Amino acid sequence: MRMRTYSAILMGVSIILFGLAVASCAPDTAAPTLVVRTTPDATEAVLPQPVSLTDAGEAIPTLQPFTDTECLDCHTNQERLETLAIPEEDNAHEALSSGPG
Repeated sequence: MRMRTYSAILMGVSIILFGLAVASCAPDTAAPTLVVRTTPDATEAVLPQPVSLTDAGEAIPTLQPFTDTECLDCHTNQERLETLAIPEEDNAHEALSSGPG
C-alpha cells in the first residue's frame, strides 16, 4: 500500500513537471504596447545641433540632418541615372545547359 502511494505521488509530480516544461516552451503571444511618439513636421525647420567638446578641448563636427528630397531628386533624374548606370555585360558566350535537371 505504501509503495502504491509513493508511485501515485511520483507520477503526479512528474506529470506536473512535464506540463510546466511544455508550457515554458510556448511562444510569447502578448501584444506589444503602443507608444505614441511625436515627430516634427516637414514644414518645421530643423536646427543644427551644437558642437560639443571632447576632454582634450577639440570640437567634434556635426552633420546637417539628411532630408529625403535629396534621394528623390537623384533617383528621379533620368540623365543622371543613365550616366551612373553600369552597362549590362554580354553573356552570349554562356549557354544554358540542356537536358533534364
